Order: sequence, then C-alpha cells, then structure tokens
Amino acid sequence: SLYVFDRLVLSELPTLHEHLGRMGVSPDLYAAKWFHALAMAPQVDAAVMDYFLLDGPAAVYSLGLALLSANEGSLLEISDRDQLVHILNNELPDAFAAPQELIDYASSVW
Repeated sequence: SLYVFDRLVLSELPTLHEHLGRMGVSPDLYAAKWFHALAMAPQVDAAVMDYFLLDGPAAVYSLGLALLSANEGSLLEISDRDQLVHILNNELPDAFAAPQELIDYASSVW
C-alpha cells in the first residue's frame, strides 16, 4: 500500500520524506504509477520479475526506495512542486540504465 511505502520513506529517508511533505508531494502522486508499471506493464524485465518472485511484495517497496535513495540529493534541491512531481513521475523511473542495475542497487541498500 502507499501508506506502507510512505512509512518506509519516513524510516529510511527521513530528510527526503520531510522535503516531500513540505512540498505537498505524497506517494500517491508518484509511487502508484511506479508500482502499477512494475506489476502490470508487459515490458517488465525478467530480472525485475525474478526479483519480485524471490522477495515478494517487499521487492516493490525496495525498488521504490532505491529510486528515491539514488536520487535523494537532486530531489532535495528542487523547490518547485510541479517540477518535483514531474521528475518523480517521468524522469526518476528512467534513472537507471537497466532494470538489473536498479535491482543491484536496491539489494545493496535494503
């Protein structure tokens, strides 16, 4: 659920969580799109599917946290809400060159 993801962001990335909150950006503005893409998109990479099958639903949260963590510094510098939402929805999911790179990062952090 998005509530669980929000609590994980608070726990693991408190500075970013505070910044997103100040900007009025909650996970329902960005994470729902990520999770839906991971679960439903036909182009989901086999590596992502394997990661999900091995780790279960926690894998989705881990990948979401990895996206935020890897880009935390640049996200903290954004002071325009619309720009922040745009980056979270359109640029952040492409931040890693390949799904395996994202999985490796997520596995090393969480």
